[in-house]
Amino acid sequence: ELVSDLRYCHKQRGRAALYLMENKPWDFFMIVFTGTDRIQHSLWNYLDPRGFPEGLKMDPSVEEDIYQYYRDLDQTIGQIQGHLTSDDVLLIVSDHGFGAMEKKVHMNKWLEVEGYLRVKRGRYLYSSFKEKTWRGLRKAVAGVDRWKLRRKLVTGAGARALAKPVGLEDRLTQFYRCVDWTKTRAFVSAITEQTGIYINLEGRSPLGIVPVEQYEPLRDEIIERLKNLRDPETNEPVITSVMKREEYYSGPFTKCAPDILITIKDCEYRSDMFLSNSVFEAPNREFGWGCHRMEGIFVAHGGPVKQGNQSHLSVYDICPTVLYLMGLPIPDDVDGRAALDILEDSFTLNRPPEYVHADRSRAESGGLSTEDENELRERLRGLGYLS
Repeated sequence: ELVSDLRYCHKQRGRAALYLMENKPWDFFMIVFTGTDRIQHSLWNYLDPRGFPEGLKMDPSVEEDIYQYYRDLDQTIGQIQGHLTSDDVLLIVSDHGFGAMEKKVHMNKWLEVEGYLRVKRGRYLYSSFKEKTWRGLRKAVAGVDRWKLRRKLVTGAGARALAKPVGLEDRLTQFYRCVDWTKTRAFVSAITEQTGIYINLEGRSPLGIVPVEQYEPLRDEIIERLKNLRDPETNEPVITSVMKREEYYSGPFTKCAPDILITIKDCEYRSDMFLSNSVFEAPNREFGWGCHRMEGIFVAHGGPVKQGNQSHLSVYDICPTVLYLMGLPIPDDVDGRAALDILEDSFTLNRPPEYVHADRSRAESGGLSTEDENELRERLRGLGYLS
């Protein structure tokens, strides 16, 4: 069902893109296909059967549906390319790569074990029981027409809960309600392979308890303990890198980043913020078998792009490269570089990059206006990043 739904959404999005290219004026055209990410998260075991979990039987029809999705995607890219002129440049970019998820690491459980986070035990047990109950009900009716069953058996909120899984927002709400913030000094609030720990700082967090003078000593202490975290099965270190946010980020919004930044097992282990009975857990059907990797893809074609050239780029380089190709000035404080090495020398020699002084006054005075923030939120919602 997942792959079928994604193929349907992909076709609709592809048709919309082609319509806009044909009927609307444009200088820069961008389309985001999210299906590859969803398939690789949920069904990586089909793309790399070497890691197929024991006890699960591979379904050939699912495998065929997955490869048909990629054939559909390839066809759509070909159709888009067919609408470009010889001067246009086609870029195919991913924001990350993919690989097998070896394990999940419940970082908040680790913080609880180490004494940095406190859980309201009664509320946690209730929330855990409620989620397991709904999960069991959904599993029990998975093979029947759930919409017909819904009309016959239940109505209202119960029907909606049975018809869809517990969403991320529901689980986040449960997590925040289960934590005893009056006794919690540090916590994780993200699900990814690179995660961050926030200090529950007094005067900054709504229920902060850590005095300012204890902020640095607490960060240093947690970092040292993280360096000693090992997988109990392999006895190998779990943390690939750990650093303070100012060691990684710069600029006026560094204060919004987590206080401690962590990369877990070269992204082979995925961090899970939700409360659990153990720090480590094997991947399962609910969370899928794939997770991100640092190395993604970058393909450029057309216009002044060199044929057969290979280059190693950072994701930061995409923005200045696009600005350069469009003949626009590059802000002098932008991260990354224009990838001139992928372009013909005759093109770059005649058109060196132009830089312009960046006006940081808006960012330093508070960032986006309410109107700009609302527009950005709507665009993110349209791309599927917000619900």
